[in-house]
Parts: sequence; C-alpha cells; structure tokens
Amino acid sequence: MRPRKQKEPVRPSPKSRWSAPFLWFEWTMEWTVYWFSGLAIFQVLEYIGKLSILFGVILYIAEAPARRERALADAWLFVNAANDSDGTAGRYRPLQYLARNGASLDRLRINAADLSGIDFRGASLRGTWLNRTILRGADLVNADFTDADLQNVVFAGADLNGAKLVGANLLCADFRGARNITADQIMRGGRWEVAVYDEKFRRKLGLRTRLEDMPQPGRPGEKYYCPFP
Repeated sequence: MRPRKQKEPVRPSPKSRWSAPFLWFEWTMEWTVYWFSGLAIFQVLEYIGKLSILFGVILYIAEAPARRERALADAWLFVNAANDSDGTAGRYRPLQYLARNGASLDRLRINAADLSGIDFRGASLRGTWLNRTILRGADLVNADFTDADLQNVVFAGADLNGAKLVGANLLCADFRGARNITADQIMRGGRWEVAVYDEKFRRKLGLRTRLEDMPQPGRPGEKYYCPFP
C-alpha cells in the first residue's frame, strides 16, 4: 500500500511586496512537506512515534505499584525520623498520606503535635501515643484508637462517628465540641470520667461531680487538674 500524499500546495498570489517573501517561504515549506509525505519511511517514523507513546503509557501504569511503595517508604522515613520528637516536626503530610493509603499507624509516638483537620478516616491507630496532640476538626470517622494514649488530646470539632476508643486512656482528653460522639463510645475507654466534656454530654454520661472536684484514686486530698480553660 502506497503512502497517501498530501494535497499539492497552491501557488501563492502576494498582494504586496512586503508579504511576498513570507508567502513564498511558506509555499516552499509546504512543497517540502508535500514531497516528504510521499515517502514511506516518514509514515513508518510516525507510527513508531505513536507506538512509543503507547508503550510509555503502558509502562507508567505497570510501574504504579512500585511508585506507590516508594512513596510510602519515603513517608515512613519522615515519620520515623521524628518519632522521638515532640510537636508536628514535618509529619503532617506523611501521616496524611500513610493514612489515606491504608498504612497502619499502630504504636506510633506522636506527642504534642498539631494535626488539626487531618484525615484519619478509618485509620488504624491502635496503641498509638497521642498525648497533648491537637486533632481539632479532624476526620476520625471509623478510626481505631484501641488502647491508644489520648491524654490531653483536643477533639474540638473532630468527627468521631464510629471511632473505636476501647481501652484508650482518656484522662483529660477534651471532647468539647466533638461531633457524632456517643456515651457508649466514651465509656469503652479508660479513665473517661476524668475527661473534659460539654455540660450536656456530662449529664448523658451520668457525671455529677465537677471534674475539678474529683479526688485522685490513692492520693487523698489531691484533685484532678486538666490544663484546659
């Protein structure tokens, strides 16, 4: 099968001497393209170019799992490098990436970090140390905090719908303004009586004694103090 040639270029008719050089040059280029279009080798090169693009797309898709593994490994490097540091320490985005990709965050040490607005939806945070961490406005739907240390954690505005708090240490955790939290969820945690709640929710929990008036077990005369206004 002979390659198809383009339509033969039409001789230009310049309307002024200023436009003539440009029109003649354009006509020359059109003739060059017209002549090369009749050569089979250029048709072959065109197909090779298209096949190269297709091969690149296939290779990109095939390497997707490897790229994901590299990205997860890089995220863990950031998280683990700051594991003994207090504060956020550049871990916000890596933690967000790991959680969104289903990585287990069990038993991490995240102390005094500001993770406001983070998406931990469905994340596994079993046994994780989150003491004094701010989770204001975070998405914690179906997050698993089983046996986690949640002392002094701020949950204001966080969505805790379906979150598991079984065995979690809730001492002085601040649940004021938390959304979609139930009394049953709270009462599955540990030391929940000494957490901070809105007054209406305290009544749901059956708490009558003010937090600041609660005596500490085994410490006669000493009262609990939670560092929240």
